[in-house]
Amino acid sequence: MRSRPVISLPDKNDMSDQNRIFGETKMPEKYNDRFMIYDALFSYFRGERGPSSSLINLSLSRLLSTRYVIGRLSSVPVKKIKKPVLAALTGAISEILFSEDPDTYALCDSATAYVKKRGLSGLSGFVNAIVRRAAREKDDLLKEIETKSDSEIRFSLPQLIAGSLSNDYGSKKAGLIAEAFFKRRFTHLFIPGLLEPAEKTIESLSKKGFVLKKDDSKLEGYYLERSTEGNSLVASDEFQRGLIYLMDRSSMAPAEAFLSIKESLLEKPDILDLCAAPGGKSLTIAAITHDSGNFLSCDISEEKVSLIRENTERLKIRSIKPRVNDASVFNPEFKDRFDAVICDVPCSGFGVLGRKPAIRYRHDEDSLQSLLSLQKKIVENAASYVKYGGFIIYSTCTLRKAENEDMVEYLLKTAPDIHEISNKTFFPDEGDFDGFFVSLLKKGEKL
Repeated sequence: MRSRPVISLPDKNDMSDQNRIFGETKMPEKYNDRFMIYDALFSYFRGERGPSSSLINLSLSRLLSTRYVIGRLSSVPVKKIKKPVLAALTGAISEILFSEDPDTYALCDSATAYVKKRGLSGLSGFVNAIVRRAAREKDDLLKEIETKSDSEIRFSLPQLIAGSLSNDYGSKKAGLIAEAFFKRRFTHLFIPGLLEPAEKTIESLSKKGFVLKKDDSKLEGYYLERSTEGNSLVASDEFQRGLIYLMDRSSMAPAEAFLSIKESLLEKPDILDLCAAPGGKSLTIAAITHDSGNFLSCDISEEKVSLIRENTERLKIRSIKPRVNDASVFNPEFKDRFDAVICDVPCSGFGVLGRKPAIRYRHDEDSLQSLLSLQKKIVENAASYVKYGGFIIYSTCTLRKAENEDMVEYLLKTAPDIHEISNKTFFPDEGDFDGFFVSLLKKGEKL
């Protein structure tokens, strides 16, 4: 018999967990129930060691669909349901409808106990009735959701994002992308091969129950096909010794672009990574150069730079020098100095909604416009920092053409001496990877 879920109330003055999940960006008013969701996720979910990240992500990724179901089953309009009650219903019903093995009885107990703990004992019966009805009608409710054309109901995708995807790729492709954000993904990793041959690392991991398969990248990229139950790559000796680095397959694309121009560069090229934290792009490219280049890996704050430093130290990379620098502000010290400039710019994140579902509720038109302004400043600076004959690698983890192809076009018009060599978009419905865009550009004569 399963144990009863543990309920713990958060410290309402401590917003660190909330900000970790949602970020600092102000959410649009329509979805501005951050603290209510915070209550739901950090007070409601079970587990003696705190809320499960998988359940947090489930609730966020299915939030709008769940709210629709609550509205269908409740005699009280959703907007008039007290927030703690709505929090409990959201957490319980999202798990009942969208998890593989929900324990209806435990979820009912948890939801009703939660509202009682919040001083709303009189509404526990209301909560119990709706949660149980959702469980009874689960199949019909899921079928109903699947037949809806409204992206907010079917995919829990705000119209802002759905409209962007539809305008850029058409409604059919947009639907495939939205559905792909819900699929289960493999864990991907990169093996630098600097401290020991990749084959030796793979063999030692295999002996511990980690079965790795080569991905389709041109690097030493792999995915974890299966592992012994309870095993964690992060807890492995190989991770602690800096033999592996966890990163999505698509995030290796900038390093693949660099690999294609490696022979055009000096043996020890000067490389600037403008928005480097937590350091994955710098680390993979440093491995390609056998740790022989001169890397300046920057980000806007000491907190972000400390992440770069932590990873370079773990992987024992010597060629990377972390530094605080604002990529949007021109730095005369960098002018015409670098053989390659990496611009993995801040973006809307519309390609990583599967891994970071809170992004669904983070943006409005104003925030998207602000991102475009920021990106333009960064690419303008990058064009000044790269030497004549050098390269720019521009990338984002979004699928918005305004931030991808259109931003490249802006750079080409702004800096006539720069031209694009190639670009690639990764679509999450076409493989086991996030949505991602990468463009390789050169300053000077065309190849």
